[in-house]
Amino acid sequence: MPGDRNRQGDFSRVSRTGRVYRTRRAQRTDPALPQYTNINITTSAPDRKYTLVKVLILFFEYNDLNIKPETTQFKATCESLGYEVTVYEIKMKDSWEDLEKELKKLFPIRAEKTELRIIYYDGHGGINDDSSLTLASHTFSKSMQEIINALPQSVRDQSDALQDIAEVNWRDIVNMVNAMKCDTLAILDCCDAGAGATTTSLAEKDEQVIDYKKELIGACGWRAEARYHMTPTLCSVLRSGLREVQHSMSISTLIRRMNNRMVGIGEAAPQAVHYLLKRNTVGKIILPRLKAIIPPDERDIYEPFRGERLKDYNALILGGDTGIGRSAAITFSRKGADVTILYRAYAVDQAMSGDPKNDAQAIVELAKEWDGKVRLCQFRRNRSGAISLDSLEPHDQADMKFDILVNNLGYKFEDDNGENISSTEEYDSAARLTFLEGDQVVKAVLPFMRTSSKIINTVSLEQLDGPFFRKEYETAARVIEYLTKYQASQEEYTNHIVTAILPGVEWPLLVKDEEVVLSPPWEALKVLDCFLLVASLTRERAAELKITGTTFHIGREG
Repeated sequence: MPGDRNRQGDFSRVSRTGRVYRTRRAQRTDPALPQYTNINITTSAPDRKYTLVKVLILFFEYNDLNIKPETTQFKATCESLGYEVTVYEIKMKDSWEDLEKELKKLFPIRAEKTELRIIYYDGHGGINDDSSLTLASHTFSKSMQEIINALPQSVRDQSDALQDIAEVNWRDIVNMVNAMKCDTLAILDCCDAGAGATTTSLAEKDEQVIDYKKELIGACGWRAEARYHMTPTLCSVLRSGLREVQHSMSISTLIRRMNNRMVGIGEAAPQAVHYLLKRNTVGKIILPRLKAIIPPDERDIYEPFRGERLKDYNALILGGDTGIGRSAAITFSRKGADVTILYRAYAVDQAMSGDPKNDAQAIVELAKEWDGKVRLCQFRRNRSGAISLDSLEPHDQADMKFDILVNNLGYKFEDDNGENISSTEEYDSAARLTFLEGDQVVKAVLPFMRTSSKIINTVSLEQLDGPFFRKEYETAARVIEYLTKYQASQEEYTNHIVTAILPGVEWPLLVKDEEVVLSPPWEALKVLDCFLLVASLTRERAAELKITGTTFHIGREG
């Protein structure tokens, strides 16, 4: 199965399977000892703040790996951070010649000290006879049985698994990258990725110290296998660590957080690595969030939702800046509801700045484009620990009441330092806190709710697109389901319709036919249609259906 392959291979020929290819050890012909220079470069130069990040995603136009979910996910993550993304399929013929032309398009620099380039490769990798890294399209099967097993997929794909293997020497790319006058980050999700930072020379000369940062992230070291863990974890850490425009993250911090997550997977996940491609005098690469956007693919999903089904309804979304809460907010707005996003403030005025680059503000602007109404409010805990909702008082309507409440507070899987929660005790503690806080917030909102209003509990999955996706979703889903049953049994909820909608383990990066996309139409429509159905229920219809206390499970839950 393609999903079982690793990315290392035999270039006698290449494989992201356990089939390790053998090479001759390169013989060094220079008998003289290398003359080392002083490498302790010191600098007081401040870290650069990038205003433009361009990303080039590379993979071979034919490959035998299940990498499309990874490349699609990485593209979506970069676009959500405001980076400009180009996807290039390396040709099977004249591979380097065509790739060289594409690389030249990436490097015209307008402001060299405020621009960053990222080159990302996903596929096969292996060490060749001169101990350098070679990127390759696919592998040749080792047995007749493997060839027979591969034939049905080749017929379905109309591909030729026995065609010549296309190869590109990574050093050709590095030489071009190092010559360019801009900071560059290379990301290799392939076997033997660590070899991408090596050179043929043992000695480093003074003139090799440059004024630009050249760094590499690898899925593993050399003589090591990569599987399918690095890219999902990379995306997960970027999305959770760069939530607001003012946030930034060094590559060292990125790698530390990635490895803190992957170490819990077990032996299958190798350690991600971080190397310098060249010594420099300007410090380290700091990845920024440049802006917050609704990706084009996600915007398309809301096009069918037009009309006045929720006209004169007031909807309150807790945590509606990202993920499923964002989708509910936009959908309700498109259907005529006035929507208020109650945004959890972790920093003073974080959500209320009106900066169009912030996630929540991006939703407000999108709603305006579609003649919808969305506004932002904050909630926070006061000194006594009680939840304060004073900001709910409308500016122009002091007696405003809400008909719909979406409780999307989410589930905490990281501590206050951004590190993952790993132990069972910490998970249990986080689950209890989520349960209690979710109930406290909803109770605090009840005075603002009309009689017979709809309370919809759901799961926030914005940061859960990494390898821990299934475990985290299952835990969060149980918490929400218990919370819903508990609320339905309590007297203070008697005059309200309490339900839960769980979007499935695949939301928001839904998976269909082994392809990850932001908004697969049919699956996403089922989730949002369910929100609309519950939101528009009358009290009589809800009583007839005996819906209070019910949890709706949409899609696969793991």
